[in-house]
Amino acid sequence: MALDTKTGAYFMYKQKKEFDFHERESLTWKIDQSRNDYNYFLFHSRAPTNSTETSWSAETTHPFSHDNCHVAHNGIITNFHDLNKDLNFKVDTQLIPYDLIRTYSIQKTYSNLQGLLTSWIVWGDKVYLAKAGSSLWIDQDSFSSSEFDNSKYVDEDGIWFGLKDNKFEKEGTFPYISPYFI
Repeated sequence: MALDTKTGAYFMYKQKKEFDFHERESLTWKIDQSRNDYNYFLFHSRAPTNSTETSWSAETTHPFSHDNCHVAHNGIITNFHDLNKDLNFKVDTQLIPYDLIRTYSIQKTYSNLQGLLTSWIVWGDKVYLAKAGSSLWIDQDSFSSSEFDNSKYVDEDGIWFGLKDNKFEKEGTFPYISPYFI
């Protein structure tokens, strides 16, 4: 996903194969040629874990969107089936942007979810990271589920960061108890 953090304009691209960062220039032709001011890029390279669909499709691949909220998440929402009874989402991650728009609150949404929930969120022109169970490595303006040069591991769970002035800063917390690491 390419994002202009000044206006919230974005371009989303989904593909079956893992994204190679060195190939990003070849995506230029797919991005709206009238725009050249995207200043932040987000990727997710795995298929959903908790899905009713097992074969690849753009409909069941990260990121997932609802209105102006887009989310990719590492992990599994263990209470997906309980929360999904009346919604009929195919993939557990689809719950997150839907609930963020419904509650208008990262704290309320992530407080209702159980499992491994580390996510990136693009909401309008803002970028957020929520850390709950799954790995998160972060530096000033970049993040990954894997270690990278100059990154630091985030130990704390039940936390979210916002990207402000090209720097991730802690913004808040939510109650989180890992179902796996007690």
